[in-house]
Amino acid sequence: ELLFPFVLKTGTMHSGHDKLLVKSEQDLPMQWDGYASAEPFFDGTSYRVLVIGDSHCVIRIDNATDWIKNAPGADPYVIDLTALDPLQQKMVEHALRATAVFGLEVCGVDYVIDQFEPHFLEANWYPGVSVDDEAFTAHIERFLDAKMAAVEAAAQHRQS
Repeated sequence: ELLFPFVLKTGTMHSGHDKLLVKSEQDLPMQWDGYASAEPFFDGTSYRVLVIGDSHCVIRIDNATDWIKNAPGADPYVIDLTALDPLQQKMVEHALRATAVFGLEVCGVDYVIDQFEPHFLEANWYPGVSVDDEAFTAHIERFLDAKMAAVEAAAQHRQS
């Protein structure tokens, strides 16, 4: 038994593509190519907790033109971590626990917060990183520089 509404994701490429909001049985497509998954639909504010190494930021994603928040027309905003409300703080704590459990150094953890609670949607270990925050961008650059230095050191060690 399906509980409406829900989001049907077909295929394996998303970022707002191949998603359908299913409000009733009449909205179900008769067929599609490849894979499909379903997740509950939550009406609220969309967020991504972006974790890079030992740092993180919170991005609110607004889209006045589409129910798919990360679709064209999306406006991402970095939220000041010192000004998080209790639901946002609960979301961040969950995201940090989830990335630790899975051993992920880089992850975008997606949520929708309604008036009552944050709803975990998914963890993206290949997140799109488009953060307009100078301090966090500098952290990303330091993280990637350290990873590249480790790769280069390992390559030089193998050559010697």
